[in-house]
Amino acid sequence: MRQTKPFDIEPMAYLSDEAFVHHCFVRFHRRVCNPQRARYYLVMLASGITRGTVARSIFKEVEYTHQINTAALRKLLLLDGEVFLREAYKRILGRPIDNSGLQHYSERLSKGEKKLRILYDLATSSEGRARWALYPELGDFVNFLTRANGLLDPITLKDIVSLVALKNDEFVQKAYRAFLKREVDADGLAAYQQALRSGCSKIRILHALAYSNEGRGFQKTLPVRLCLMLGRVV
Repeated sequence: MRQTKPFDIEPMAYLSDEAFVHHCFVRFHRRVCNPQRARYYLVMLASGITRGTVARSIFKEVEYTHQINTAALRKLLLLDGEVFLREAYKRILGRPIDNSGLQHYSERLSKGEKKLRILYDLATSSEGRARWALYPELGDFVNFLTRANGLLDPITLKDIVSLVALKNDEFVQKAYRAFLKREVDADGLAAYQQALRSGCSKIRILHALAYSNEGRGFQKTLPVRLCLMLGRVV
């Protein structure tokens, strides 16, 4: 059984920061730390965070970090309500759920929101995306959830017409959902609101979203691609 008491770091005072991080991983995970995770913890140490805090963070990865795979997903989807949400936070965000998150997602579940959609939103949130570099399997998990949610259905000309008819705020919010398959963030909302007030056409904004690094991977029908290309040069 793995040790659950706080890790005694006193004997490691002579180690360099990098050696300290790897030693903690060997102790808690039975393996060395990969380069991306090592850089993450080295930045923490360089910013003045104590070794004790870093050691506890590494130890918690044993408690909260699990590989995301098909078997794990099946087990997760068997859970319901608060138990499901708590486990989803642990697996995807690597931390316990906070009260605001619990309230928000509990309300969505009570309204009939699919569990797969909630997992997708967690994994593509700003917090979730920040973990992709440390846990590459999360990116594969998001691709799977995208297919499972039917989010790869191609955008049609009818979708474009419906979007362009919307008022500015609603237009930006629904354009993000259509082309980036996620909710708009505060910076994106502010930037595109300003662009619209400055006279930028909605088609230009749709083109920018559709062919951004984040949006170019989603399918678009040929008429939609032509419409966006023509709209960009008008």
